[in-house]
Amino acid sequence: MRVCYKDQVLDLAEADSNKRIDELNQIFATLFADNLIVQEVVIDGHSYRTGYENELLDRVSDIAEVRITAVSGEIVAYELLQELKDYMPRLTKAIGSISELFYGEMTPEDWHSFSQLLVGINWVEQGIHILVEQYERAQSSEPLAEVLRVAAARIPEVIQEMEVCMEREERVAVGDLIKYELGDVFGGVEQAILSKVTA
Repeated sequence: MRVCYKDQVLDLAEADSNKRIDELNQIFATLFADNLIVQEVVIDGHSYRTGYENELLDRVSDIAEVRITAVSGEIVAYELLQELKDYMPRLTKAIGSISELFYGEMTPEDWHSFSQLLVGINWVEQGIHILVEQYERAQSSEPLAEVLRVAAARIPEVIQEMEVCMEREERVAVGDLIKYELGDVFGGVEQAILSKVTA
C-alpha cells in the first residue's frame, strides 16, 4: 500500500494490516493536528468524501494506493461562511413558509417540501459544527462563535421535540417548533453570519 498525502508518499507495501492501520491513524491524527480537514480519500481509484474510514478498515490488507486530499481548516471555514451567508436567507424563508403548512392538511407535495427543509437544516447544522470546531481550535471569543455554539446545542433538541410531536401526530406543535424554535435559532445564526461576513 502506498499512501499519498501532503506531498508525501508513505510505502506500506511490506507492512502487515495492524501496522497499516496504525500508520493511517497517525496520518489522520497529524492532519487533524495541523488543522487540515480531509476533503477526499481516493482508495484504488474510487473517491470517497465520507465513509472512507470503514472502507480503509475493511480492505486495509488489499489496498494498493490511498490518496488523501486535505485543505486548511481556515479555508474551509471561510468558504463555508460565504456559502452560509448566501443560503441562510433561503432557509429562514423556507422555515417560515413550510411551518405554515402544518396548520392545515398536509399534501404529498407539502411533505416533500418538509423533507427538503430537513435536508437544508441538516446541511446547515453540519456547517455549524465545522465552524464551531474551527472557533474552538482558535479559542475564539468572537460573538459568532457563541451564537454557533448555542445553535449547535439547540438544533438537535428541537429536532428531537419535533420527532416526538410527529409520532403523536401533533402537527400544529411541529409547525410551532419549526416556526418559533428553529426560526429563532436559524434567524440568529443568519444575523450573526451576516454581521461577520459583511463586517
